[in-house]
Amino acid sequence: MSLTDFIIQVVKKKNVDNSKIRKILIIRNDHIGDVCLTLPVCALLKKLNENLVIHFLISEYAFDIAQGNFFIDKIITQKKSESINEIVEKLDNYDAVLNFCSTEFNANLCGAINASIKMGFAYKFYNILNCNTFIFKRRKNPPIHETDFCFEFAKNIFNVEDKLCAEAKTLTVINIDSDTKLFIDKYLSKFNIIQNRKTVAIHSGDNNSALNIRINQYIELAEILLNDFNVIFIFGPGETKLLDFFKDDCINKFSFVKGDLTLKQLCCLISKMDCLVSGSTGPMHIAGLMNTPSVSVFSNKPSHSFKKWHPINNKMRIIEPDIEYSLKIKNRIMEFISIEKLKNAVYEII
Repeated sequence: MSLTDFIIQVVKKKNVDNSKIRKILIIRNDHIGDVCLTLPVCALLKKLNENLVIHFLISEYAFDIAQGNFFIDKIITQKKSESINEIVEKLDNYDAVLNFCSTEFNANLCGAINASIKMGFAYKFYNILNCNTFIFKRRKNPPIHETDFCFEFAKNIFNVEDKLCAEAKTLTVINIDSDTKLFIDKYLSKFNIIQNRKTVAIHSGDNNSALNIRINQYIELAEILLNDFNVIFIFGPGETKLLDFFKDDCINKFSFVKGDLTLKQLCCLISKMDCLVSGSTGPMHIAGLMNTPSVSVFSNKPSHSFKKWHPINNKMRIIEPDIEYSLKIKNRIMEFISIEKLKNAVYEII
């Protein structure tokens, strides 16, 4: 008997009494993109029961993504250095905890939280030890999108119709305050932008979260796009070393965001672009929630599949390698991304 079969037999799926659920804690304390794809479940829960109180535990650096969300009653931020006890001190008592980030730390955190229902992914042993309600659904066969996977948690509590899930996605946005909008308008006014031209933003970083093409390939694409569009390269605070790849003549051709924006300001800037070109990263998911068209580079590695990780709510084009993924070429797979396909996708979507 496999470990998976053993877990399914030992851990029985429980019927949850939703009549007693008044306050829910959602744990999503990992990456920006993951937070973006989890937010729709907050909208869904509120649509199912507007009297629910929803608290959201989020990493400190991703706070701006959830701040101002209409469906979250309280955001609790977590620093990297905080212990489980320090986090628990900031939390209330809950009727249900939904742990969307299946790390051992979060499993132990669930075990320490005072809640009647502690819901986690069944196929992690440390969740079995710390949770009491489980999601019995694999993400990979067939691939399930991360937002739809999050909806499975809500379906374990409430009777959920698919059309309500679709509505919850469209209701999910990143709130931008008026001061941030004014700041970004002034910020963009300093760039060398030709009026009456569409503007393409390129984010070439990846934080090692997914396979990506090289910076030189993004520069090659930008050189082509510059014939018809304004081009802005976006770099986060830890990505400015990539500027070393630009020759002196390129520096004067393009505009650059050099890691000097807050996350909320970055969201606003992306919302003003006509297209974002990037790998499978946080800015791609921000573009989705800001309704900015995107052209996204994905490997066809199964765990990185666009079917699991594509942005939501926006027009998008997905570009994959012109060859099937295999272990033999796993380190070279992104060399088979066609710059011509990327260029055509940008022109099509704009």
